[in-house]
Amino acid sequence: MGYRDGVVDRVHVEQGTDILVVRVEGNLDLEETRQVIEKTRGNTAAGALPRLWDLSSAEGDFSREEIRRIADLAQREEHSPPRIAVLVGSDLAFGQTRIFGVFRETAQTEVQVFRDEASARHWLCGHGSG
Repeated sequence: MGYRDGVVDRVHVEQGTDILVVRVEGNLDLEETRQVIEKTRGNTAAGALPRLWDLSSAEGDFSREEIRRIADLAQREEHSPPRIAVLVGSDLAFGQTRIFGVFRETAQTEVQVFRDEASARHWLCGHGSG
């Protein structure tokens, strides 16, 4: 399946030695969000590295049920990261991502929402409780 509306061009994956950063830009719907998750899942070299999802330049307005579906899809990852930090740029995204965290978090994976990248990176490296 190809990416719709150039979503692949709006997703940038940067793998460091201790963190995987996924930067997403633009307005995403449920199908595009699924495609973004699938794109990062294909990065097997990242293994279970902590993830920073930078959604500060992305927009989306999802229902509670859609957020649950996104979290369910994200949980199917073979090697779940120990921590997922989500960087957001709006109050709506902050609230929706907190709901996502409730659905996505497991005994193996912690999820926290941040408004600045430095704090997110600090937490991902094992410092602080969010």
